[in-house]
Amino acid sequence: VLNPVIPINSLETPPNTSNITIAAIQPNQTINTAYSAFLNIYTSATGSPTPSVQWQRLDPKNTDLGAWGDISGHTATQLNWIYNAAGYQEGDYGYFRVKYTNSSGTATSPAIKVTFYYESD
Repeated sequence: VLNPVIPINSLETPPNTSNITIAAIQPNQTINTAYSAFLNIYTSATGSPTPSVQWQRLDPKNTDLGAWGDISGHTATQLNWIYNAAGYQEGDYGYFRVKYTNSSGTATSPAIKVTFYYESD
């Protein structure tokens, strides 16, 4: 008897294996590309020892499946990311998450869907 292979949705939050508690994460959001060149997301977590932070995004954009990759240099509780430098344009959407790590293990936030749109005045 063959067991069917169940596809794994990249947006599922993996089980957390540490004493890290993610205290805050922004829900889905929309960025007005007419007024901002930055995506800003805030997060916080507690744990002992204090966990390190690494922001990630799902590649490719405009899909619900793909591979999570680290966003280089984004290791603070605030993601301040220049989205148009990464090829995001009006109408595009992407998924982002934050990964916390300490000596106990890793905790990953749920995915945050961000849609980029243009609205003047």
